[in-house]
Amino acid sequence: MRPRAKTPQETTAPRAATAARARATARRADGDGDGPPGRARRTGVLLILLSLASAVACCLVFTWWLPSDGERYQDYRAAEPCPSSALTMGDTDCLSTWRLTVEKTVDRTAGKESVHDATLTYRDSWRGTVHFNGSGPLLERLGPGDPVTATAWRGEIMVLAGDGVRQDTLEAPRDELQMSAAVGVLAGLVAVQCLVFGAVRLARPWTTGP
Repeated sequence: MRPRAKTPQETTAPRAATAARARATARRADGDGDGPPGRARRTGVLLILLSLASAVACCLVFTWWLPSDGERYQDYRAAEPCPSSALTMGDTDCLSTWRLTVEKTVDRTAGKESVHDATLTYRDSWRGTVHFNGSGPLLERLGPGDPVTATAWRGEIMVLAGDGVRQDTLEAPRDELQMSAAVGVLAGLVAVQCLVFGAVRLARPWTTGP
């Protein structure tokens, strides 16, 4: 007995699946989806936004931060001692001198935490805390009850002195404009680089190279 011939099977389903995959591939190639071109365009937009933020930071450094710090430092250097009738810890442009007493000090460095403070009092009518950048040369010698001489300017204590040793507080203006300028230059470089790379990602999203 001869075997029966089988009827050929329809192949429309595989063809439909192949067509769907082809359409999806075409959409990804055009950047419409989550393919490499689409991700590249999104990366380009993020880079351009980052470049705008860096450009704003650069402008703020050179138009506000540097001039403000420079002017404050010059004003502090040019300040004269206050007359005895004007001694006050208020917002004055002259330098006032005060005899204070140390209530307590905190001088420790543990890992990333660094605390260098001194709590001071004045005749039971004033109490405040000043902060330092480090323990030396004065803070490490101070203890409760020690007398110190404080120099105040514009309502803040700038310098503490005791036993012939002086130490600036964190409030004292410093001639460190080079560091601020370096921050501004770095922000400008980041802005230019992010703008260039972002524009390339937007203009040529199909390029998968770095």
